[in-house]
Amino acid sequence: MNNIELQLNKVLKLDQEKKQALSVIKRTKTKKVGLHQLTITQEEKVQMTSKANKFYDAKISTIYKAMNLELKNAGHEELENPYQTIMKGGN
Repeated sequence: MNNIELQLNKVLKLDQEKKQALSVIKRTKTKKVGLHQLTITQEEKVQMTSKANKFYDAKISTIYKAMNLELKNAGHEELENPYQTIMKGGN
């Protein structure tokens, strides 16, 4: 179970990184393009937030898949992944 604890610690670390990245996105008001500074639109912030969420959730889901495979092979109950993206269309 020590390996499971290490993987859960990785998940916690990634979750903290995700929250920090989302905080930076929320606070950022401008972007630099060449020599110019441009205001970031709300639409761009939504896109950046979505991209960050997908990036970190994918990393965390990979860790959960590995943990669940290890738990299943050891005869234990699998863990529920709270970061798993919900599939649209009923699947």
